[in-house]
Amino acid sequence: AAEVRIPRPGRFALAWRGPVGSLRGMSSPSTSSRRTFLASGAATLALASTTRLAAGTPPERDPAVVELVRGLVAANDDRIPGLLARQERRPGHRWLGGMLNEYGLHTPQNTSGFISALACAACAPGSKYYKSTDLVEPLRLAVAYMLAAQHPEDGTVDYFATNFHSPPDMAFIVEVVCPPCVLLRASPVPAFVALATELGKFITRGAAGLVTGGVHTPNHRWVVCAALASANGLFPNASYVARIDQWLAETVDLDPDGQYTEKSTTVYSPIVNRALITVARHLQRPALLESVRRNLEMTIFYVHPDGEVVTEASRRQDRYQRGSMARYYYSYRTLALHDNNGRFAAMCRQIERTARAQIGELAAFLTEPALLRALPA
Repeated sequence: AAEVRIPRPGRFALAWRGPVGSLRGMSSPSTSSRRTFLASGAATLALASTTRLAAGTPPERDPAVVELVRGLVAANDDRIPGLLARQERRPGHRWLGGMLNEYGLHTPQNTSGFISALACAACAPGSKYYKSTDLVEPLRLAVAYMLAAQHPEDGTVDYFATNFHSPPDMAFIVEVVCPPCVLLRASPVPAFVALATELGKFITRGAAGLVTGGVHTPNHRWVVCAALASANGLFPNASYVARIDQWLAETVDLDPDGQYTEKSTTVYSPIVNRALITVARHLQRPALLESVRRNLEMTIFYVHPDGEVVTEASRRQDRYQRGSMARYYYSYRTLALHDNNGRFAAMCRQIERTARAQIGELAAFLTEPALLRALPA
């Protein structure tokens, strides 16, 4: 197979180093007996410290994850024909360019995933759609639909199942479409660069709504922060950062064991972890990683040998539902590399063994090349 070469937008490189402080109003975790016990039996770390990469030097890539990315590219390619067939293409239709959900409704949520899939295909070397102008018109229509579905007065969208004029649902969508905007903006194909400009209009209008809008559940605060941090990475705006600081002033809702308020091990805990990592990465706030670190340590105790995760304590819809650890892959890999943590690396490898088909991180690998670095032992 052809070597997969990953674009290296500098803004999205992992760049945290140095001590990690505690969050305001929260004490640093002490070393517990359980942690000491597990650490004593865990595999030893391969390196005592991580050698900094010289500027411009490609990182030592993990052959296992390079092969994983190849698989993700191929799987994404396989989806493209079906996605194109489902896009609304009837001329004159009110929601031209949109994607249907399971109830037959055109939604920004489904269309954001469509945009991500096509942008990844168009911008991933090794994809059979790489730089293919056949994807320009479907993407143009999809972005035009997103702008049409956006409420002009507040920049929000509707989530027909529950919420209307919904800032948090807009935040989830902004999280999805910012990486495609990064990829399209960096494309050597002018038509894709132009699409990034149009997609940027959707992002900035939505971010304006997030600066003033509210939330519905505890995790929504951190999703809004992540969306604003991602938008700020593309379109720097002091008001985005000021709103993030307002939410962070409430402090992260983490208990002494490392569990978030909603205790949702298959849905919202990994969402919160990813959100806090995103804010830390874009705004250089390494202290936020401490909450993620503590949650990932706790979550190890929730995992069965076959990779299933305990859900009995959840306060959300995943309670008593069977689920894998796939959604944690991004967080475990990020912290394994950042901390040189062999136990987190072992969790990554377990997820690769037990839930490989559920790892949906192609956009992350394409926009964050540091994730391709070799994991510690």
